[in-house]
Amino acid sequence: MPKSVAKIITLCIFAALIVTSFLILKPFISAILTALVLAYIFRPIHLKLNKIIKKPTLSAFLVSLLVFIILVVLGAVILNVAAKQMINFYAYTQSTDIIAPIKAVLAKITDSSFSMQISYLLDTGLKNATSYMVNYFSSLILDLPVIIIQLIVTFFVMFYFMRDADIIGKYIRSILPFEEHTKEKFFTRFSEITSGVIYGTIIVGLIQGIVAGIGYFLFGVQGAFLLMLMSIILSVFPIGPWLIWLPTGVNLLIHGKTNEGIGLLLFGLIIVSYIDNVVRPYFVGRKAKMRGAIVLIGMLGGISLFGIIGVIVGPIILDYLLIFLEFYRTGHLKNILKS
Repeated sequence: MPKSVAKIITLCIFAALIVTSFLILKPFISAILTALVLAYIFRPIHLKLNKIIKKPTLSAFLVSLLVFIILVVLGAVILNVAAKQMINFYAYTQSTDIIAPIKAVLAKITDSSFSMQISYLLDTGLKNATSYMVNYFSSLILDLPVIIIQLIVTFFVMFYFMRDADIIGKYIRSILPFEEHTKEKFFTRFSEITSGVIYGTIIVGLIQGIVAGIGYFLFGVQGAFLLMLMSIILSVFPIGPWLIWLPTGVNLLIHGKTNEGIGLLLFGLIIVSYIDNVVRPYFVGRKAKMRGAIVLIGMLGGISLFGIIGVIVGPIILDYLLIFLEFYRTGHLKNILKS
């Protein structure tokens, strides 16, 4: 057999294996990516535990099991409380026109035709948003078997990645077609970006969202837990939870709760915003050195492609692409591509 034909056959087999493997892994991509992120976050705990018990497999299993239990219990509690508050909020919106004060203000400052159009859009948007959230919680119950399978996959992949991280890292390093100093720069930049995005988004989202939630509870906001979850989600994005606490505070003022409204607005402006201005630049700005546009586009695109874990994975992938482009621009990849 001619060498050219053998080469073509080999490449075809290799391509077929890659495509087939992707189709096999496709249903579990989100679970695998989630496991990678969790393994990266909790591996320091695994290493510390392994120093004590001197058994890598056991320490990785114990840490993975603990994370798995925490995720299941925390997820069940959050889902239970959020579902109840969502149902109560949905029933409240059906019986009360909660945006009536906004309509009244619009009627005074704009003409009647424009005011009616905006009011219609607000009514439609609120109705669609609440209906979507109720349907989403309902679908979670129907998809429970699939969720359980995904959780099991996440647990085992997290365990293996946590235990064999060094072996996997050495293997990836060995197949990269770079010179040794290029590999060093490559892995250093990868580590900076991954650490900055993962720790930055999680820490900022949790701290800022929880602090905003404390404000909702302190000032007696209805549905405070649900608003806290929404604040955590928005805190992950480079937008911020001001989209929640600002209109909530204004709504309290409109309904005559002056002290509560002013208190929440000051709480959000001084405390919640201060956390965003201090914590986010420290983790994302200094370590990851990522532009806000890349983070936002990566998060939105990542969600559509990978689900909720795409919030973290999307920006990382985009910045990895920029690393390759930078390496090409500086000449690190040109010799490889020419060969």
